[in-house]
Amino acid sequence: MRSGPVVGVDVGGTKLLAVTVVDGEVVDELRTPTPGGGDAIIEGVADSVARLSARAGRGPDHNIVAVGLGVAGLVDRDGVLHIGPNLPGVVDYPFGAALTERLGLPVVVDNDATCATWAEHELGAARGAVNAVLVTLGTGIGGGLVVDGALVRGARGFAGEPGHMVVDPAGPVCPCG
Repeated sequence: MRSGPVVGVDVGGTKLLAVTVVDGEVVDELRTPTPGGGDAIIEGVADSVARLSARAGRGPDHNIVAVGLGVAGLVDRDGVLHIGPNLPGVVDYPFGAALTERLGLPVVVDNDATCATWAEHELGAARGAVNAVLVTLGTGIGGGLVVDGALVRGARGFAGEPGHMVVDPAGPVCPCG
């Protein structure tokens, strides 16, 4: 992969938060409301990337070289969001493939809490820790685990997701089912 700035985007239930990162440091950010539907989210992300790229300037040291997307919901290793409880109507949507095609850049897509967990382990409060737990509280509840310095995904890729634990079988039903 080429060296240069990357854009990270958090796709939440209420907002898109896009940041430009250079050498591990956030140098710019942009917040916009999360649009409805998978295609509209792709266009919103593409618009955010274009706006951040324009603000970064031109030249080989300023061109965005890759995009990372953290999406609230159950995301598989191929970048497909199978269900996003806070993204109504977005089911089995191929965010990775759609955004790669739209931008012409390398794109990595994962669960938003998993992305946050790894970022904290590599660059934040858990830097240098062998084991770490992160819980996100926003429109929904998410989480992630690092054990022995490695991200724990679990058998189906959703380890550490407290928002999907049954606490009371007779209680409210999660939007995921």
